[in-house]
Amino acid sequence: MGEFANSIPAAEGHHIAEGRWLRNETWLNEYERFWFVAPVDIRAYSTWPATASVRRAAVTGNFSMPLSLLEAFDANFEAWVRDNWSYKYNCFWQDDGQDAMEDSISGNGCRPTINSILFSEAKSIVAIAQVARNYLLVAKYNVWMEKLRTVVLATLWNDEPTVSFFTVLKVPKPRPKTARHVSPTRADFDGHGRLIRIDENETNNQSALRCPPDWRDGKLVTVRELLGFTPWYYEVPVKGNETTSGVSSQVAARAFGATLWRASGFDAKWGPTTAERRAPCYNYTVPNHHECTWNGPTWPFATSRLARSVANVLQLYSPSVGDNALLAKADFLRLLRQYARLHTQGFAVNGSSPWIGEDAHPDLGYWLARQIMYNWHEKLRNRGFLYNHSTYVDWIMRGLVGIVPHAGSLLRVLPLATSPFDKKNDKSKSPSDGHQVEPLKYFAVDGVPYHGHILTVFFDSDGSRYGQGAGLHVWCNGKEIGWREQLPELDDALIVDLKNC
Repeated sequence: MGEFANSIPAAEGHHIAEGRWLRNETWLNEYERFWFVAPVDIRAYSTWPATASVRRAAVTGNFSMPLSLLEAFDANFEAWVRDNWSYKYNCFWQDDGQDAMEDSISGNGCRPTINSILFSEAKSIVAIAQVARNYLLVAKYNVWMEKLRTVVLATLWNDEPTVSFFTVLKVPKPRPKTARHVSPTRADFDGHGRLIRIDENETNNQSALRCPPDWRDGKLVTVRELLGFTPWYYEVPVKGNETTSGVSSQVAARAFGATLWRASGFDAKWGPTTAERRAPCYNYTVPNHHECTWNGPTWPFATSRLARSVANVLQLYSPSVGDNALLAKADFLRLLRQYARLHTQGFAVNGSSPWIGEDAHPDLGYWLARQIMYNWHEKLRNRGFLYNHSTYVDWIMRGLVGIVPHAGSLLRVLPLATSPFDKKNDKSKSPSDGHQVEPLKYFAVDGVPYHGHILTVFFDSDGSRYGQGAGLHVWCNGKEIGWREQLPELDDALIVDLKNC
């Protein structure tokens, strides 16, 4: 299940997010153990094994796997501290390549990604340790949780008026460490082998600007990149009555509306760009001719985290946070349709459709790294075949259908979809740009394993599709335990009790 046959761990968390909806738990049990018993380096890339394990347990209701790996999760975190913690700047440093984002505009430093990941790892270890009654670990990682929440919300929030975004703090590498995986090299060619930019109308004068910029140590970079939404994936911004120093959730959320669907921001036909188009170094040409870059192309790896971030804002935070974000259910549905179109209609040279690749041209929809390697006649040009570094099932189950996993017997169902009723009431548009998102008349998932039960969740706008009546229905083991006439509003999720199964 690794990205390549040599088991690259960057997408391990995505794999577990997808597999947690399987009925057979054996495969993922083996996969979770694999990273800690096999001769592989789980820290070759930023990854989130404890977080993924706990989120999986929220679906299965079975905590045995995270409990069995508690010692390994603790050791993994300690190794990150040993190798990557900057005692001078009080944050975790990471190489952008080992952050799975090689040749980014921001470059190496204390990145919102790795610091959000390790916040979530600490939080997840606390949850596991509480079940294990290991209160020493609970105390230890509660301290790390608060420390890293402050790092992300205070240190990594760039409050310059033209930025207002989570960005990278440029700091030097804390100390030499063991050499890790080195990525191959790239340039950006069109189908005729000519060196091009992603958008040939984009000029971004590189003759007068060094790209990537020579950022100053100790300063936040001023470029907005898609990674700036990552803290929402790991639920770093505070919820409800939680308090901490740093930017508030309401203020931080405004970044979605300011950038996501903006032509000068991340918006593109085939998927969000990894850096804003307005950035002076957007899609700069990499001197070492590297076929994979994170300065413009759309990457399903990153879009998967973005989708979960959007879902978290809408499903887990207060409606006021979503209002400040200028996000609505229509935005998730819009992002999902765009993502599905890329995978089913995007072009892969010497490939087929549907296709899952590394990165794609955001405006033209062809799988970019594959095209470049074919132009170069690279031996590894087919390496992207069945490239498993993103999610889709979890988009549907957690996002669209709205099954929000929880450790207890109460289940929240909050679909991130709009219906014909919503369209009639003018609630099927993206708030930030007024884009009309075509609503769904129906959807259904059946045979879903959840806490030892089998769920069926379906919506039928007028009752004609499934013949079980109009509305949103939740069945457990063949018995209806919840119903709503219309899809719920964000502040009024359908709550069902599994004790009624």
